Amino acid sequence: PPFAGTWANVATGYHVTFLQAPAGGPVQWFGASSVSGVSGVRQTGSYTTPTNITQLAASTQVVCVVHGAGASSNVSCNSGGYVFNAPMTLVPNTTSAPRVLVGTGGPRCALVGSEVRCWGSSSTGALGYPGSSSSSAARAGGVTDAVDFALGSETTFIVRGNGSIL
Repeated sequence: PPFAGTWANVATGYHVTFLQAPAGGPVQWFGASSVSGVSGVRQTGSYTTPTNITQLAASTQVVCVVHGAGASSNVSCNSGGYVFNAPMTLVPNTTSAPRVLVGTGGPRCALVGSEVRCWGSSSTGALGYPGSSSSSAARAGGVTDAVDFALGSETTFIVRGNGSIL
């Protein structure tokens, strides 16, 4: 099989799948699509920076990674275009994030301490406020007791410390 071995992380995007082995190592990607105008073309490559990647998230036209550990972890995402041909850029205000999710389209969020911080764009409020857009991660919905979250294309659900969902 083409992907034999042990993989630490996996994420899928638009016509692209990302695999990482070993944990903390470079992220390998492959795609088979008509993205470049030639249907069925298999393309492969890897991200070697940032290093020490611990989590992957991908969607339609973006891939984000958590890199580093504990208080020194951060989130980086590609800057647009199809996920396999855009460079990674550090997202401000994501220090100590252990987890990142990417919604279909524009929204992206990370769990930072007890806050869900979001960036990107959303006309429906997936960032916490309708019609919002940001290139820097900002607290979603004013919540300061988040323990988990889920992200879709038009919604963000935050599980609070008391078990309620916003």
